[in-house]
Amino acid sequence: MAVAFTDYEKEIIREKLILSAKECLKKYGVKKTTVDELSKMAGISKGAFYIFFESKEALFFEVLEDFQKNIFKDAFKDLDSYSKDYKYLFTETIFNLIISVKNSFIINIIKNNEIELIYRKLPEKVLLKHDDFDEALANHMIEKFNLENKIDKNVLVAVLRAIFMTLLHEREIGNNFDEAIKILIEGLANSIFEVN
Repeated sequence: MAVAFTDYEKEIIREKLILSAKECLKKYGVKKTTVDELSKMAGISKGAFYIFFESKEALFFEVLEDFQKNIFKDAFKDLDSYSKDYKYLFTETIFNLIISVKNSFIINIIKNNEIELIYRKLPEKVLLKHDDFDEALANHMIEKFNLENKIDKNVLVAVLRAIFMTLLHEREIGNNFDEAIKILIEGLANSIFEVN
């Protein structure tokens, strides 16, 4: 008969699984990572894995959602600083978000279009609860910078997504990727914050 994990053991194992998932996503991606590999890295059996997560996709989704929440929490913190130079604050916040994603463990799964593999295996109820972080960021920016009459929220969301899509083409953009993205964001900021 299997011995049940204590609450403390569950907490430790869950954290090991999350760290293992980050490492595997960075090294192997979604397709090449197995439940066996994740379990082995966390020091548990494959059967025990399912005590914690329904599938590897459920684990990966939690890791991605947690990453997204953290980088947006940092962005909101940046936006809520007391800087009066709104154009600079807007530009730096978006640029820092992009660089955070670019340097993260998830960039490979974004570039390999593997996020769809995760979403496809999740129950619809999980996906429906998933926050639309792009829209939350746009709402926060519109409120913070009083942009209601300067840009439509849906347009701002679309432009932010377009800028983030450049991450898929970093190699084609070349060695000056960071500088090029900064100029694109500054162009958006100039368009929004120009004096009427």
